[in-house]
Formats: sequence, C-alpha cells, structure tokens
Amino acid sequence: MNGPTNIRPWHWLTILSLDAPVVALVWQDFFARVFTVELRPAHRLLLGMSVWLGYMADRWLDGRKLTEKTAVTARHRFAQRFSKPIAVAWIFVFIGTFLLAIATLTKREFAVGIGLAATVIAYLAACHRQSLLKRFGWLKELAVSVLVSGGAAVFVFARSPTLTASHFITLFILIVLCLLNCAVVSVWEQGVDTRQAQQSLAIRFGLKIGRVFKSGVAFLAVMIGFAVFARSMPISRTALAAAITTVGALGLVQWGGAIDLETRHLLIDVTLLSPVLLIPFL
Repeated sequence: MNGPTNIRPWHWLTILSLDAPVVALVWQDFFARVFTVELRPAHRLLLGMSVWLGYMADRWLDGRKLTEKTAVTARHRFAQRFSKPIAVAWIFVFIGTFLLAIATLTKREFAVGIGLAATVIAYLAACHRQSLLKRFGWLKELAVSVLVSGGAAVFVFARSPTLTASHFITLFILIVLCLLNCAVVSVWEQGVDTRQAQQSLAIRFGLKIGRVFKSGVAFLAVMIGFAVFARSMPISRTALAAAITTVGALGLVQWGGAIDLETRHLLIDVTLLSPVLLIPFL
C-alpha cells in the first residue's frame, strides 16, 4: 500500500477494524460486572463479531467510493485495495454470527440483537446513500456512539431481571464518552474527510480542537461529581471510568500533536479501555 503514512505494527488494529470490537467487549464486561449479570462466551463472541462486521462494512463501502488518489488513511486504502478478500471474509463472519446467534441466544436476546442489527444496517444504508450523506452525514459520529454503546449494553440489559434508571444513565454516559472520542477524531481528521468528500461533526459545525477540549473538561467535571456523589454503584463506577478516559483523551489533545495521525487514532481508542483499570475494585 502506497501512501503518505508509514504503517507501523500497531496500526493494523485500526486497519483491520479490531480496535472498536475490543472497546465494545471491555465495556460489555464492565457493564456485566457492575450490574452483576452473567454472560456466556457466546455473548462476548457475538458482540465482537457484530461490531467488526459493522465497522468493516463501513470501511468497505467507503473504499468502494474512493479512488486511489482520494483514499488518504491506511484503513481506507486497505479496504480499497483488498475489497474482494474483505467481502469474502465479511460474508463468512456474518454467516457464523447469524448461526451462533440462532444456536445460543434466548428469544428475548435474539429479538433485541436483531433490532440492533437492523439499526446498524439502516445506519450503513443511510450513511452511504449520497443524497442522505450530504444532508445528514454529520450525524455519523452520533450514530456510531449510540450503536457501539448499545452493542456493549444489549445482552447485559437483556439478561437483567429489571431495568432501572442506573442502566439508562450508565448507557448515556458511555454514549457521550464515545461521542467525545469521535468529536476529537473528527477534528484531527477534518482535512482527511474533506479530501475524501466525507461529512463529519467538525466539518458541519466548524469544530476547533479548543472547543472540543473545553467540552471535555466540562464532561470530566460532571463525571467526577457523579463518581464522588452518586449513590448507585454502577453510576459511580461508570462515571469514574469515563473520567479516566476523558483525562487520557484530553492529554492526547493537549500533547499528542507530534504523534502521527494513525497512531493518535488508535491511542484515543485505547483511552476507552479505562474499565480494565477498575476490575480489581468491582
């Protein structure tokens, strides 16, 4: 793959769309722990495969629209160059995911899983339809945040005896956290998105990194407040994890300018793995 970016070994996590499934799995495990819900290996495998399918389909569709000259990022150049092998792998993973879901999920779990999958399909169709992309393409980051967060929570919530306010508050925290992550990336990649004729939050609203940084600081203050004063253990622990992630993201915004764009993209996803640090306390 020729291009302006030198590909380092760790870049392959993003190129192969493996970073998002890891993030989703970490948060799924976190939700299962704080809500004391037991998950089977199939629940974890289905989530990882489903998130990979969604992300890789998005990259593959992007690659189909781009030319060799307009594909800027390593992940888009890879999706463009290896479109046929990716399509074959995607079909096999999709079939495996569907068969595993039929074989292992309860009726309730299967129903909510199908509902989320249908939402992902609708999102992909909307984001890659040119007429809708021009009008609503800037909603992509919000849609990704909702779908990844919903995926992390779907089986935990489906297996919970009852749903409480804590379930929805923790989910909302994760959605906002993912949206902050996406907003930072959209500012970093504004030039890339412009060259690739893609919409983003940064392009639609003229976001600057300073504005995103201030929003992150405000979110951090709220999360610290929840972590300290919330009586609900799930809410306080989720807020603490969100605060840790936000500190890491703000650090990258402030001091990560010298790091190449592909590595920064991966590192800001790494900050979302903050629940791992809290496992000893759960």
